[in-house]
Amino acid sequence: MGEHIPMVALQGDPAERIIEFAREKSVDMIVIGSRGLGPVKGLFLGSVSTKVCHLADCTCVTVKETSPLCYDPRLTSYPEQLSPLL
Repeated sequence: MGEHIPMVALQGDPAERIIEFAREKSVDMIVIGSRGLGPVKGLFLGSVSTKVCHLADCTCVTVKETSPLCYDPRLTSYPEQLSPLL
């Protein structure tokens, strides 16, 4: 606890950039949120978390939007930025 975690903002396809970043930094685990679109909406809209978990070289943990582990975007000043855990 109390460790500084840097913020990183990347441009491009979210899943591809997350995977690329994880490979460059040799991360051991990716923790990613999921909105829980369901199979039909996920098929048409795509799912970043599904793509990341299928293509990543490391362990992936998906946290559902309804999980108490999810943060409230109203409590942070950077809700749209990628925040990797290094």
